[in-house]
Amino acid sequence: MREIAGQYREMQSLRERLQTLQQQAADRDARIELLRYQVRELDALALTADEIPLLEEEHARLANSAELMEGTQAVIHAIAEDEEAAITQQLARAQSRLEALRHYDARLGEIADLLNEAAIQVDEAGSRLRHYLDGLDLDPSRLQAVETRLATVHDLARKHKIKPQELPATHVRLRQELSDIENIDTQRGNLEDNLKTISVAYFKTAKEISRRRESAAKKLARAVTDEMQELGMPGGSFHASLIALAENEASAYGLEQIEFLVSANPGQPARPLPKVASGGELSRISLALQVVVASTGRISTMIFDEVDVGIGGRVAEVVGRKLRALGAAHQVLCITHLAQVAAQGAQHVLVRKQAEGKVTVAEAVPLAERERTLEIARMIGGVEISKQTLAHAKDMLARAEV
Repeated sequence: MREIAGQYREMQSLRERLQTLQQQAADRDARIELLRYQVRELDALALTADEIPLLEEEHARLANSAELMEGTQAVIHAIAEDEEAAITQQLARAQSRLEALRHYDARLGEIADLLNEAAIQVDEAGSRLRHYLDGLDLDPSRLQAVETRLATVHDLARKHKIKPQELPATHVRLRQELSDIENIDTQRGNLEDNLKTISVAYFKTAKEISRRRESAAKKLARAVTDEMQELGMPGGSFHASLIALAENEASAYGLEQIEFLVSANPGQPARPLPKVASGGELSRISLALQVVVASTGRISTMIFDEVDVGIGGRVAEVVGRKLRALGAAHQVLCITHLAQVAAQGAQHVLVRKQAEGKVTVAEAVPLAERERTLEIARMIGGVEISKQTLAHAKDMLARAEV
């Protein structure tokens, strides 16, 4: 089943991709024309991923060049050109004064050295500012060129309803889409070839599964029917019907649907299981199925309710033994009112209800060995437990262990 399920998923994926290409082909000419226009625009723009921040930085510098020049010149003047208050001159005078005083206190010499270092740093700053001022671009045409390019970038971004920074990625995506659509015929041919190949493999696998199912369905029907006879449904029969599907209805499970049919009584036509069987019959048929497939099933826990409805005596004991056999490989929970069934369990849990004020409370009580014997006796003979029913209960439990 894993093989056919994988083939089916691949087949469906190819069909969906082929359908998408066919839909694209319907609008192909108009889409190609639009994509070519958009790609040409973006080709002409030739925007790189890191260009926008560089343009914005340059624009800020060019747009404020007059203020930059004025501010830079003012600082240069303050550093070295002011005849009375130049920073370099003030530092030199301060250093000279401390040098004269260091003869009285050597600690002032260290401070004088710091002022000397500061003077060197300030002088270097002035030199760099003059170099910056010499290189400052005041060309109005360059400012206009940068503004024009930024405007073009923002216009295209608005047209594509994206952020300007996303234009390079959009350019790549649209170019790829254009290439895909222009080569759609080649892609479609490849997909059709792949779909044909996987379809042949799928239907080959599906037909082999159908052949095996047909054989298995007959064996399952015979085995479940035999179990039904032992479970108090004499003359009943079970059928596993394979309903063929059209090729376009094929699924991950193959070329047919499986329906369980049951005839509960001799002479009655087989009908769908849920429409024929009562609750108790459903439980017993389910038990019959589980007994038959127990060696291959992967169900860890099974729950049976009303499996004992309408049966008693020998049939009830048979039901109990079959449940016990299932319990060897699975966890089986069974709700029962029959001692023959309860005695076969590995553990007995008493479920009882009692009123607490205006509320009814249900509780489940695991029974120890003596309590279990008494409960089995009560299930056999009613409220009053006699020596005979108690002995019968002990015997029933002993036989269940054999």
